[in-house]
Amino acid sequence: MVRSVGEPVADDLLRVGELVAHSIASGSPKAYFQAGDDKLTSPAKRHFFVAIEDDLQALDARAWAALKAEALPRLTAPAPGRGWEELYSILNQARGYKRLAEMGCGCSCCGSRAEAPRLSGSESRTPLSDGGSVSVTNTRYLLATT
Repeated sequence: MVRSVGEPVADDLLRVGELVAHSIASGSPKAYFQAGDDKLTSPAKRHFFVAIEDDLQALDARAWAALKAEALPRLTAPAPGRGWEELYSILNQARGYKRLAEMGCGCSCCGSRAEAPRLSGSESRTPLSDGGSVSVTNTRYLLATT
C-alpha cells in the first residue's frame, strides 16, 4: 500500500502516522518507514505499532512535541553499529511516561531536552522513593517525590 506524504496511516494510528509521513517524506533509502512497506498492514507487525500508538496517545501535546522532535531525525537512517536502538529508546519513553501517569504521577512540563519534565507523586500514594528524585529514562524524565 503506497501512502501519500502527510496522509494519515489510519484513524487509530495518528501519531505513528506522523512518524511514517516524515520517514517517507525524507526520501532516504534507509528510512525506517518506506512507501509500500508492510509494517502497518501485516498483522504480525501491526500489533507492535498499535502498542506504540497507545503509548504515544498518553502523552500531552507538549510531551508529544518533545518526543517527536527527538524521534524524527532518527527515522531517516539506522545509527552505525546501533541500528534502530536510539529510535526505539525514544519511543519507549512514552511507555515510561504512561506508566508513571498510571501510578498517579503528573507531568508539570515537557519541553526541550534541557528542560527535563518533573513528575511528582500523587499525595494519595506512598512516595515512590525516599531520595528526592529518581532517573527514569536517561536524564529526560525525573521523578520527584512529594
